[in-house]
Amino acid sequence: QKMELSRLQSQIQDIQAKNLELEIEFKNTCDINAELRNTLSGAEAVCLEMSGRNHSMQNELTKKIEEAKSLSEALDDVRKRLLDGQIANERQLVVATRLKAEKDALDNVRRSLESELDRSRSELHQFQEHNKSL
Repeated sequence: QKMELSRLQSQIQDIQAKNLELEIEFKNTCDINAELRNTLSGAEAVCLEMSGRNHSMQNELTKKIEEAKSLSEALDDVRKRLLDGQIANERQLVVATRLKAEKDALDNVRRSLESELDRSRSELHQFQEHNKSL
C-alpha cells in the first residue's frame, strides 16, 4: 500500500510538473497571440497605405514605359552574358567530369599497383624464407 501511495504521489508530481509546463506554454501562447494581433493591425495599416501608393504608382506607370524599353535592351545584354557564362560553366563541368574520370582511372591503377606490390612483397618474403631454410 505504501508503494502504491508512493507511486501515486510520483504520478501527481509528474502531472503537476506537466501542468506547470502547460500553464507556462499557454501564457507564452497568449503573449504570442497578442503580439500577432498587434502585428496584424500594423499589417492592415500598411496594406491601406500600400493601396494608396499603388494608385499613385499606376499614374506614374506611363512615364516608366520608356525607361522599361532601355532596361529591356540592357536585359538582353545581361542575358547574352549569362548565356556565355552558362556555356563556360558547362565547359568547366565537362572538364571536371573528365578530371574525375581520370582520377578514378588513376585510383584504379594505384590500387592495382598496390595489390601487385603486396603480391611481390609476399613472394619476396617467401623467397627469403625459403633461402633461410637452405
